[in-house]
Amino acid sequence: VEDRSMDAVEGFIQGLIARNGAGRRELFKPALKRQESEEIRAKWSADRKLEDLAPEYRKAFEQICLRAQWIRFLKAEGTLQVLGDFSEREDVAARLSDEANFQRVLVQVIRRAYRLSEDKEDSAVKAHRCMLMNGCIYSSISGMFRAMRWRRPYLNLAMRYWLLDDPDSLIAKLAEITDRATRCLSVKRLAFDLVVKHADEIIKKRTKRLLGIKDGGGGGEGEGKRDSE
Repeated sequence: VEDRSMDAVEGFIQGLIARNGAGRRELFKPALKRQESEEIRAKWSADRKLEDLAPEYRKAFEQICLRAQWIRFLKAEGTLQVLGDFSEREDVAARLSDEANFQRVLVQVIRRAYRLSEDKEDSAVKAHRCMLMNGCIYSSISGMFRAMRWRRPYLNLAMRYWLLDDPDSLIAKLAEITDRATRCLSVKRLAFDLVVKHADEIIKKRTKRLLGIKDGGGGGEGEGKRDSE
């Protein structure tokens, strides 16, 4: 199209539609309505009803047996379900959403990761820089917390589970989060997912340890066996 005016472009598009049939009009549907992530998650986690579905999906819905509760076994959603047992209580959620509350937990995590003594002032812990990324851990992750909105109580509670992890592992994980925490909102949300995922790994590891179950290390005959066996 040599003439780049809007009329010429519109005429070009109308010509394409005319040559390729009315079915091509599906390419020019209006944009999807923007929804907040809270709304999307509420819809995703809710029970499905036949009358709520578009007609073209109803036959599949009647033939496929898939409970909505199975969604909790997805990585992020499953961990949020576990954490949600605590964080969705109003009294607990209010405390976990508090920035000062989260910052106290973050100081403890940094202290544990870098084996800083209890005698070391909190101000010195807050100024501690990541040995892998050279960023300030405390200010970076605190800033991420402010951007998390409904995710705040989950982030706070997940970070508390980090206090059960080994210091060497924490240094590497804090580096991953510090690197992402100062970037755009999408990357901050990725950092949130990493915090929650690692909390889930810690929970599973601690549960296995309490039950006396050894890791199989490759799916051999010893996988999943108890110590007593």
